[in-house]
Amino acid sequence: MAERTSETRHGTFVKVGPVGVLIEGKSGSGKSALALRLIDEPGRGIGNVELITTLVADDQVCLWREENSAIIYGKAPSTIAGLVEIRGLGLANVDHLDQSRLHLIVRITELEEIERLPDFPHTNISVLGQPVPVMDISATDMAGPAKVRSAVIALLEDCLIENEYLCS
Repeated sequence: MAERTSETRHGTFVKVGPVGVLIEGKSGSGKSALALRLIDEPGRGIGNVELITTLVADDQVCLWREENSAIIYGKAPSTIAGLVEIRGLGLANVDHLDQSRLHLIVRITELEEIERLPDFPHTNISVLGQPVPVMDISATDMAGPAKVRSAVIALLEDCLIENEYLCS
């Protein structure tokens, strides 16, 4: 049996269309709020296909990969599966996936720290020893969900993610 490498990260994990997106940021930075906006407001970003978002995990994400694989998966701890925090309302039950593959990290960052023209999708960070594309957005950016969906489309168009509809 192959060894498994794993870690638990503080963040919110959603699946935007076929793409697993881990939203990270400081406590109270707006991770759950961005996820809720993505779930509530399906859209196209810069693409032609509407992307529906589904929750995988909120607040804590268990990530793992098999020893001889570069594929990273994530899921919620069983105690919080299907729950999302809605500030001012409390915890809410939502449709969710048991797990998803990780393709993209979105970091909630201060606006002045965000590079205007990053080398996306070639800027990445290491997760469990594997490179994962990363983008930074401001929690106050009204276009945040559209920017996340645009990053998803960019990954799909670059065929960095296996997608039977866009990549041959």
